[in-house]
Amino acid sequence: MLTLEKIRKYEAWIIAGAVVIYVVKRLFWYAGEFDLDVFIARRAGVPESTIWEDIGVYSHFWDTIFPTVFSGILFLSGWYLFHYYVYPAISEKKFDRKTLILFGLFVVSVIGSIYAYDAHKLHWRFRYDEHAEIIGFKVYSLYRHLYVFTDTIALFVILAVYEVLARSYYYLILKMREEGKSFGFLEKALTAAIILAILGYAVFGKVPQLFWNGVFASFFYFPLIGLSVAAVQQIYFKQILPFIGRKRPEELMAPVFMAGALALAGSFFFEIMQQATWAGNGHTGFRFSMRSYKDIFIQAVAFSFMGVVIALFRRFFTKEKTSLKTAVFNTSAELSNLRAQINPHFLFNTLNTLYSVSLKENAAQTADGIQKLGDMMRFMLNENHQDRIPLTKEIEYLENYIEIQKMRIDESHEIEIRVNIQQPGHDFMIAPMLLNPFIENAFKHGISLRNPSWIYITLTHDDKRIYFKVHNSLHRHVSEDPMMQKDNNGVGLINVKKRLELIYTDRYTLDIQQSEHDYFISLTVLLS
Repeated sequence: MLTLEKIRKYEAWIIAGAVVIYVVKRLFWYAGEFDLDVFIARRAGVPESTIWEDIGVYSHFWDTIFPTVFSGILFLSGWYLFHYYVYPAISEKKFDRKTLILFGLFVVSVIGSIYAYDAHKLHWRFRYDEHAEIIGFKVYSLYRHLYVFTDTIALFVILAVYEVLARSYYYLILKMREEGKSFGFLEKALTAAIILAILGYAVFGKVPQLFWNGVFASFFYFPLIGLSVAAVQQIYFKQILPFIGRKRPEELMAPVFMAGALALAGSFFFEIMQQATWAGNGHTGFRFSMRSYKDIFIQAVAFSFMGVVIALFRRFFTKEKTSLKTAVFNTSAELSNLRAQINPHFLFNTLNTLYSVSLKENAAQTADGIQKLGDMMRFMLNENHQDRIPLTKEIEYLENYIEIQKMRIDESHEIEIRVNIQQPGHDFMIAPMLLNPFIENAFKHGISLRNPSWIYITLTHDDKRIYFKVHNSLHRHVSEDPMMQKDNNGVGLINVKKRLELIYTDRYTLDIQQSEHDYFISLTVLLS
């Protein structure tokens, strides 16, 4: 069975063969038409000298063979660049210098393919007298800037459609192979059908006239409308609807104008495509009138309206789905919490006993640690199951956790811990245990008894948001260090990211930066 890499390799040969077939077919057709027209002129009694005098400016090699072959080579080069280099780089968001150069070469190849043919191909037709009798030939050129423009659009669209179909084919092949050998026959049948379709287009198609004169151009209108509406609704869904009531109206004007501009751009390009279809079918050039601009405006309004409606439906559906996920997540967390509550009275009684013993033995630090641990356990049992708690309680838990962790550290170790927590001046409410997983991660992976270590923790706020930052050293190759724990699966961070997405959708930003030696997180949450 061929691998996907070999399929793509053979695909290049199939497309190259199709282009060769197409070019050879066109050359034989032109040669046959020329010979037939000369034969018809001779039968009509046109003198041989007149025939060759009229077509003396026409060279079959330079005016037909050369532009047709050269155009085919440029088109094949453009397809190869786009299919194997430009599109993969764009899909992977690699917008580097190499990608820009290859994209430029691709554009030049496609435009050059059209220009090489339209500007250098000469045509011929009969000359007639007043009695409609053939009296000779007239050689002329069909080159027009308008035709270069419309034919270039056609080629770009054909290449884009081919790329979509090719990627769909790759996806289907991979899925069928995942299902097993039972889809082997279907895979071969699909591949054979595609090869026959490509070769059939090469034999019977006519690029780009088939695009404008067939139904293909009409089918392109629907994806164009879909892209315009999708772009508008994405802006409303991501940048406008979530912030209605949270931002001032003037702060929402920029994304509203952006959505309107995209709707106008899509409508204008839609009008261009309609005009290009008109011109591509042999009519006169583009004709923009007051009616055209009126149509552009009406279409833009329609695109905007459809985008807003779709964004509203997405908003309501996503909100309902998020509420359901949140409920399931909270229920699961509550069950896990209940499992952890194994005879809490026994645990608290034991802690109280240890606290009393520590005081009797004058172990003040141990007593203080036991008290903080008890406060933390009380928080876990009483507060952790609630949807929202005061920010002051969350801060109290953080401070207790940090103090207990400091007890593990001896002053002789090169460990620096800085904590800057601004006490809230407002009655902020926050989801419980939202911040502590980041601090736990810092102590778990940022402290080593054998290497210099540091942790910087900052928590500040303004009238609406809290700003939380944790920056710590990172130790990777010290598995035998007693302070380094083996649990590196990051489950706590994964869970807190899920909770942020569920509870504070579109109301938080989380930036995580990591190097070989340090780890930094910055979290901003809109609470009010």
